Amino acid sequence: MVGDWRQETTTSPGNAGGTTLIATALADKGNDYFNNWWVKVTSGANAGSVRQASDFVSSGGTLTVSVAFTAQVAGTITFELHQAFNPNEKDEAILDCLHRVYPNLYVPF
Repeated sequence: MVGDWRQETTTSPGNAGGTTLIATALADKGNDYFNNWWVKVTSGANAGSVRQASDFVSSGGTLTVSVAFTAQVAGTITFELHQAFNPNEKDEAILDCLHRVYPNLYVPF
């Protein structure tokens, strides 16, 4: 789906238990806007980890995830938000399509 994701950077560390990310750039959306979206951390100690958001508080740009990350999410960590699908499953589906289509698209000269 086009437009179903956004990339952001945390602006301060989340809680010590690893259940929150803080990104003030998200404050442009209302409370609960990102509930049930998928969060994929793309840098730092939790890089590659995917969790689903269970709560969003607009005033501080605080996302809470349903299952804690293995470590606290630090400040200046990049992450992606995906609305409809788990981003790892989305990536796998795209790669599968590319493998299936490639033989039909590549015509040697």
